[in-house]
Amino acid sequence: MSEIHGSYDMGPSVLSPENVAPKTAEVQDLERILRGEISAVEAYKQVLEKYSTYENANSLRRILVEHEKAVDFWKKQLRSQESFVEESSGPWGTVVETFVGAAKLFGDGPTLRALKEGEEHGLNEYQDLIENGNVNFESESFIKTICLDQQRLHIATLDSLIMMNKV
Repeated sequence: MSEIHGSYDMGPSVLSPENVAPKTAEVQDLERILRGEISAVEAYKQVLEKYSTYENANSLRRILVEHEKAVDFWKKQLRSQESFVEESSGPWGTVVETFVGAAKLFGDGPTLRALKEGEEHGLNEYQDLIENGNVNFESESFIKTICLDQQRLHIATLDSLIMMNKV
């Protein structure tokens, strides 16, 4: 009987961009949605740094928490497909950060309008995702039963805050 010497290299044990299969259209769409949700979290955190003590800051905190839950869901979906999960919003996050940062310099109205534009963009992204049919049943159900309604509610909340011009 012969002995086997040495060790067998099982390869990397952690998913990274270098050791995952080529991306399907669904994975690419989910990554785009995840980056958008991470951008939303970053934007609301940035705004709440300035407005944390204002009377309507709880409305913004609620929206932030809902985006954080969406981030968790999309990360789980990507992991279930053995896809590398980004922790950053990428270049889009930089654009959002700059846009929200500039709006904060000009006061409450522009800041809230910047957040609203982001929510409208997110709503369009979710609607496009449903229309293109690249998502599995669980993702489609999450979008239809939670995300679309939440995006619409976020927009209505921001509209209300803009009308009051208070954060």
